[in-house]
Amino acid sequence: MKKRTAKDRSEKKRARIGSWNLHWFPDGASRNPGRAGGTDVDWMACVVAWMDLQALAVQEVVQHLRGRRALLDLLDRLDEFTGGSWEAKLDDCPDDGRQHVGLLFDTMRVKATALRTVGSLNPTGSRCGHRLRPGYAAYLRFNGGADLHLINLHLDSGVSARDYHNRAASWTRLKAVIQDQHPVGLDDDVVVLGDFNTMGCSKCAPRISARDEIVALERILARTPATMRRMKASRDCTAHYRGRGTTLDHVFVSSRMKEVPADAAAKVEGVCADSSCFRQKSAAKAALSRLSDHCPIILELVDQDLD
Repeated sequence: MKKRTAKDRSEKKRARIGSWNLHWFPDGASRNPGRAGGTDVDWMACVVAWMDLQALAVQEVVQHLRGRRALLDLLDRLDEFTGGSWEAKLDDCPDDGRQHVGLLFDTMRVKATALRTVGSLNPTGSRCGHRLRPGYAAYLRFNGGADLHLINLHLDSGVSARDYHNRAASWTRLKAVIQDQHPVGLDDDVVVLGDFNTMGCSKCAPRISARDEIVALERILARTPATMRRMKASRDCTAHYRGRGTTLDHVFVSSRMKEVPADAAAKVEGVCADSSCFRQKSAAKAALSRLSDHCPIILELVDQDLD
């Protein structure tokens, strides 16, 4: 891969933020870790560099000894591929093999401050309770002037009533988190993104479809002080499960955020972009095994402060 120069970066008047569930990084599985070889760190770094991101919200990053070493390796490879200086910050839950949420960012292209764990987004009442995840937040200022509050989350997975109500509890708490961003920085621009696990509730009575859950989520966040709206995605799926596509990852933005172009969409990359959402091609199997069963989703902004 050709290394980018400072001139290459300065010529791009855009800010690009991504979200990617890294699927039990770096083991690739919760049980029998590494059975299929685990994460291909070089390949993952190449994908992130190719997407030309300044910041990447990540989910399912494991921080046992292997995980910490693999994350440092990923940052080294990103520096090499992009000519940047990448850092990683994750939530402060114990490093005991659980999944973490956090942020990777190129310090040469974006300044990240107010980096913090948002414990209230864990629906159990404890920031790390029941091995569910807190959120992770930051205030980002890009080199061109664009700035925003970013909130990354990874909600409970499953189709039982308990799973669904855990996610709904996190939505309600997210309203308060969005309201609390203003004291951190005098900016009304908020981006909320991550793995919302909008899979519906097949075990509820009455049954709740995945689409019904997305609509309910949209209604809740539209009533926040920032009047959040979900960005239309460029593809109908963001993850693969048992050979089928599903929409689990989303990007929400403040409705008054002028840096979001009028025709912008949340761009879905990876195998979700290269193959049918509902028919997994054999060529995608390696990526699903060695990278993630989720696909990156990207928001591109005008890199100016237009507010």
